[in-house]
Amino acid sequence: DTEVIKDQYTYNIVGKIPGTSSDSMILLSAHYDSYFEGFQDDNAAVAMIIGIARALIHGGYRPRHTIVVCALAAEEWGISDTKYDWSTGAYRQVFEARPEWSGHVIADLNFELPAHAHSTRDAVRCTYEYADFVRGFVDAVQMPKGIYPEGMTTLYPIETWSDDFTMAISGIPSMVNDFSGGPFMENYYHSQYDNQDVYQEAVYQFHHECYLKLVMAFDRLVLPPMNFSNTIKAVISGIHENALSFASEEQDSLTARLEKVQELCSQIYTHICQINQKYAELTALKERTAFRKSQETNAAALLKIFRKTQDYLVRLNWQDEVMFPQEAAAWNIRQLEKARISLEKNDITDALKALYRV
Repeated sequence: DTEVIKDQYTYNIVGKIPGTSSDSMILLSAHYDSYFEGFQDDNAAVAMIIGIARALIHGGYRPRHTIVVCALAAEEWGISDTKYDWSTGAYRQVFEARPEWSGHVIADLNFELPAHAHSTRDAVRCTYEYADFVRGFVDAVQMPKGIYPEGMTTLYPIETWSDDFTMAISGIPSMVNDFSGGPFMENYYHSQYDNQDVYQEAVYQFHHECYLKLVMAFDRLVLPPMNFSNTIKAVISGIHENALSFASEEQDSLTARLEKVQELCSQIYTHICQINQKYAELTALKERTAFRKSQETNAAALLKIFRKTQDYLVRLNWQDEVMFPQEAAAWNIRQLEKARISLEKNDITDALKALYRV
């Protein structure tokens, strides 16, 4: 059970399985602070990341990338007396304790509430850039009967519900098992009812096996499988949805330039896939080592670009929903316009309502 005391120290707990041929890392993360017993949220997830690591070790698997297991503190109970109390442990881990992880971790697999089927369809929620790779993996998953009748899908982009968002904005491409829908969130989430009574062993075992295989799929790669065209496509869509009539010429010009960037990004992703395929076909250790060495600069460049997309393109509104910067600007311009119209009508109340929404 959880006891919350203000102004205490908490600790992130880290373990590693050393890689054989790479300085890059694959991160498994989950938080261990909780409301009440926190059986699903998130003790089952902490047990799962340890279980996956244990299976790799007991199976004699020797990863090429270093596998890092990180039990994170202060996801539920972070900074006191602030709206933004969440994911403090993750934030300090990647921005203060280990800032060098950004640029070296090729993927963070974060887990929340993994021992319960939250709907009839399972899902992996990931960043825009990993959607194609994750979709290819998910589409090949053999789903056991009786747990997810509608199978499994890929969702993107990530949301602010868990530590994977903090990992992403630090420059670590991330994903999480989707848990945001269904009756559990309404009836059990963050309550005394999140206990062993909601345990579903078949779901839990499936997630162990599925995400272990996803770790191994990432481990077989030499380049992070990033498709930035998904990101640019979403930016273009946001411009269309939030078009401002007085800036139509500038928006058309920007959209045309972005469409060229989108095409270039698609070509880059095709090239990444070709390089990863070529690496997968190498059998001799000496050849694989030399090939990986030749791609280190490219791998670092891709992670650097990913960090840049996060810095430039990720913002939040007051409801902590992820949005692009131009969407925030367009929203604010509309609120100012509503306030101007209301003031012309001498309607002070509606003018203030509009301004509060900025």
